[in-house]
Amino acid sequence: MTETPTGGIIASIRANTKESGIGGTSVVGIFPHGAVACGAQDMAGNVWEWCSTPSVRYPFKGEVDAETLYTANKRVSDTYVLRGGSRNDNRAYARCAFRYANSPDGDSVFYGFRLARLFSS
Repeated sequence: MTETPTGGIIASIRANTKESGIGGTSVVGIFPHGAVACGAQDMAGNVWEWCSTPSVRYPFKGEVDAETLYTANKRVSDTYVLRGGSRNDNRAYARCAFRYANSPDGDSVFYGFRLARLFSS
Protein backbone atom coordinates (compact mmCIF):
# COMPACT_ATOMS: atom_id res chain seq x y z
CA MET A 1 0.00 0.00 0.00
CA THR A 2 1.26 3.48 -0.73
CA GLU A 3 1.53 5.33 2.58
CA THR A 4 2.90 8.58 3.91
CA PRO A 5 5.60 8.46 6.62
CA THR A 6 2.84 8.86 9.22
CA GLY A 7 0.89 5.87 7.84
CA GLY A 8 -1.83 7.67 5.84
CA ILE A 9 -2.64 6.86 2.25
CA ILE A 10 -1.03 9.21 -0.27
CA ALA A 11 -3.53 11.75 -1.60
CA SER A 12 -2.77 10.87 -5.23
CA ILE A 13 -4.56 7.54 -4.70
CA ARG A 14 -8.22 8.47 -4.49
CA ALA A 15 -9.87 5.04 -4.64
CA ASN A 16 -9.29 1.35 -4.01
CA THR A 17 -7.87 0.38 -7.40
CA LYS A 18 -5.03 -1.92 -8.38
CA GLU A 19 -2.60 0.94 -7.72
CA SER A 20 -3.60 1.14 -4.03
CA GLY A 21 -2.06 -2.27 -3.39
CA ILE A 22 -4.80 -3.19 -0.89
CA GLY A 23 -5.75 -6.30 -2.88
CA GLY A 24 -9.23 -6.69 -1.38
CA THR A 25 -12.34 -4.68 -0.59
CA SER A 26 -12.00 -1.70 1.70
CA VAL A 27 -14.36 0.07 4.06
CA VAL A 28 -16.08 3.23 2.87
CA GLY A 29 -14.28 6.37 3.97
CA ILE A 30 -10.59 5.47 3.89
CA PHE A 31 -10.12 7.63 0.78
CA PRO A 32 -11.53 10.98 1.96
CA HIS A 33 -9.51 12.83 -0.70
CA GLY A 34 -11.61 10.99 -3.30
CA ALA A 35 -14.96 12.31 -1.98
CA VAL A 36 -17.22 14.16 -4.40
CA ALA A 37 -18.59 17.66 -3.80
CA CYS A 38 -21.85 16.40 -2.24
CA GLY A 39 -19.83 14.38 0.28
CA ALA A 40 -20.42 10.90 -1.21
CA GLN A 41 -17.40 8.67 -0.83
CA ASP A 42 -15.99 5.67 -2.68
CA MET A 43 -18.08 6.17 -5.81
CA ALA A 44 -15.20 4.69 -7.79
CA GLY A 45 -12.96 1.69 -7.20
CA ASN A 46 -13.48 -1.07 -4.62
CA VAL A 47 -16.24 -2.96 -6.53
CA TRP A 48 -18.13 -2.38 -9.79
CA GLU A 49 -21.51 -1.05 -8.68
CA TRP A 50 -24.67 -2.40 -10.25
CA CYS A 51 -27.07 0.23 -11.54
CA SER A 52 -30.75 -0.21 -12.36
CA THR A 53 -30.00 1.24 -15.79
CA PRO A 54 -30.45 -1.14 -18.72
CA SER A 55 -27.50 -1.23 -21.06
CA VAL A 56 -28.63 1.01 -23.92
CA ARG A 57 -26.59 3.12 -26.30
CA TYR A 58 -26.00 6.79 -25.62
CA PRO A 59 -27.46 9.17 -26.46
CA PHE A 60 -30.96 8.03 -25.60
CA LYS A 61 -33.52 8.68 -28.30
CA GLY A 62 -36.14 11.20 -27.21
CA GLU A 63 -36.87 12.12 -23.62
CA VAL A 64 -36.12 9.63 -20.87
CA ASP A 65 -38.38 9.54 -17.83
CA ALA A 66 -35.99 8.11 -15.24
CA GLU A 67 -38.66 6.64 -12.98
CA THR A 68 -40.32 4.88 -15.92
CA LEU A 69 -36.98 3.57 -17.14
CA TYR A 70 -35.97 2.29 -13.71
CA THR A 71 -39.19 1.05 -12.14
CA ALA A 72 -42.23 0.70 -14.38
CA ASN A 73 -40.56 -1.47 -17.01
CA LYS A 74 -39.05 -3.88 -14.48
CA ARG A 75 -36.54 -5.84 -16.58
CA VAL A 76 -36.26 -4.21 -19.98
CA SER A 77 -32.87 -5.62 -20.93
CA ASP A 78 -30.74 -8.72 -20.58
CA THR A 79 -27.79 -6.57 -19.53
CA TYR A 80 -27.51 -3.79 -16.97
CA VAL A 81 -24.88 -1.16 -16.29
CA LEU A 82 -22.07 -1.45 -13.77
CA ARG A 83 -20.03 1.67 -12.96
CA GLY A 84 -16.91 2.77 -11.17
CA GLY A 85 -14.27 0.08 -11.64
CA SER A 86 -13.00 -2.24 -8.92
CA ARG A 87 -9.98 -3.02 -6.78
CA ASN A 88 -8.80 -5.30 -9.58
CA ASP A 89 -8.82 -2.58 -12.26
CA ASN A 90 -6.41 0.23 -13.07
CA ARG A 91 -7.48 3.71 -12.03
CA ALA A 92 -8.47 4.56 -15.63
CA TYR A 93 -11.65 2.52 -15.03
CA ALA A 94 -12.34 4.07 -11.62
CA ARG A 95 -14.74 6.78 -12.78
CA CYS A 96 -18.47 7.04 -12.28
CA ALA A 97 -18.79 7.79 -15.99
CA PHE A 98 -17.14 4.51 -17.04
CA ARG A 99 -19.83 1.98 -17.95
CA TYR A 100 -19.56 -1.77 -18.14
CA ALA A 101 -22.52 -4.05 -18.84
CA ASN A 102 -23.33 -7.59 -17.80
CA SER A 103 -26.28 -9.85 -17.16
CA PRO A 104 -27.76 -9.55 -13.66
CA ASP A 105 -27.40 -13.34 -13.52
CA GLY A 106 -23.63 -12.91 -13.70
CA ASP A 107 -21.70 -12.62 -10.48
CA SER A 108 -18.19 -11.74 -9.53
CA VAL A 109 -16.23 -10.89 -6.41
CA PHE A 110 -15.60 -7.58 -8.18
CA TYR A 111 -19.33 -6.65 -8.40
CA GLY A 112 -21.31 -4.99 -5.63
CA PHE A 113 -24.06 -2.49 -5.10
CA ARG A 114 -24.80 0.69 -3.22
CA LEU A 115 -28.09 1.15 -1.45
CA ALA A 116 -29.64 4.31 -2.77
CA ARG A 117 -33.01 5.93 -3.16
CA LEU A 118 -34.49 7.62 -6.21
CA PHE A 119 -36.11 10.94 -5.29
CA SER A 120 -38.82 12.65 -7.32
CA SER A 121 -39.03 16.40 -7.59
